Amino acid sequence: MITLDLETTGLDPVKNSIVSIGAIDFDSGETFYRECQIRPNTLVDEFALKVNGFSLEQISAISKKPYPYEIVSEFIDWVQKFNDKLLSGQQVGSFDIPFIRYEFDNYLRPQVWPFGHRSVDLHSIAFAKFKESLSLDGILRELGLYPEPKPHHALTGATLERRAFQLLLS
Repeated sequence: MITLDLETTGLDPVKNSIVSIGAIDFDSGETFYRECQIRPNTLVDEFALKVNGFSLEQISAISKKPYPYEIVSEFIDWVQKFNDKLLSGQQVGSFDIPFIRYEFDNYLRPQVWPFGHRSVDLHSIAFAKFKESLSLDGILRELGLYPEPKPHHALTGATLERRAFQLLLS
């Protein structure tokens, strides 16, 4: 299982852009982290930047940073070395995967989508245990862990989500 977390410029994968990808292999603990510049003509939600701590200058300046499709391609290459390519995370199926899928469908075809159609959602697993809808910080608190440091960081999020999965699934 690969625990995945993204930072983006908003909630819509068509209008907004990935700014970073963080992932961790559930079994080995090996990590992946990349940042990118945003796609041209991307909408940027000020609140999203407040959450993830990126500045408008960091994400929009033409730089040596790759574009989102390039870091998605690197992520897919990184995942290939693991036997289990099942993606997991906090609301991964409704947020993170659609952003990855948008870049894949629009820039990386004709490759074959390597992740299948299933994912494991931390929110759902936690709901089954605690019988209430909880944010990541709420789940961490219920498990006796510290909340995620602010601003949100993709690799920190993926690491904490992996730890929560470990505790919930043990």
